[in-house]
Amino acid sequence: MFDIINHKLFKMKKITLILIILSVNLLMAQNMSYTVYEFKVKDQAGSGLVQEFDAFWKDAKIQENGAFNVEKYRRGAPRGMTHRMVRFSEIGRTGHMREGATNSERSLFWAKVRDKVEFGASFSGRMLSWLPGDFTANPIVQIWHLKLENPSAFKSAHDKFFNSIGNYMDGKAVGFGTIDVGSPDGATHWVAIATNQKDGGLLKVHHDFDNKFRKQQSEWFEANGGIEIIDNFSLTINRSYN
Repeated sequence: MFDIINHKLFKMKKITLILIILSVNLLMAQNMSYTVYEFKVKDQAGSGLVQEFDAFWKDAKIQENGAFNVEKYRRGAPRGMTHRMVRFSEIGRTGHMREGATNSERSLFWAKVRDKVEFGASFSGRMLSWLPGDFTANPIVQIWHLKLENPSAFKSAHDKFFNSIGNYMDGKAVGFGTIDVGSPDGATHWVAIATNQKDGGLLKVHHDFDNKFRKQQSEWFEANGGIEIIDNFSLTINRSYN
């Protein structure tokens, strides 16, 4: 689907490895917000960093319907970063993600993290659409950062396309959302698809979109309102505390 755009406008981007919104329905997804914190791990600090996260977050009481992810970039890592943290929470909910921790405990944890990483961009947005999947079976997440001419038209085309292909994406999560605050690259929205290497990965998905679902993809092209791909990259979810 996104592989043939080539960055041009057109008409038509307790510990578990499972993302918190894996098990929520579409209505809940539309009530979720997120904040991304990109960072670069300093030399030889990787394993120690994971230990610090586990020590602070493992078995902690997490804000209701919230989660805190640690994700590692794979291909196309943006802005020279190696990882990112993502905070998920219900829209309008405030307070600390880890409930019950004292200010001194939080300060000590973040001091240890800052000693091991260099922070980069941070940005926030909302979830607009979500098809749940299995991140254990499909651990590689491809993300496109997009600039949309008509967000409402794109959402309608996006939802229609993935609803029209039956259970093809069964187990492969698909998400669509906004970048509302602090966009690091000028993108306004994003699309994410989870895949795995065993069954051909994203190339197989693109191949099937082009062939098995040619008619549906053509309709998506005509109806999506016009988009520009700003960036695309892949990552794996190393930790999800929820």
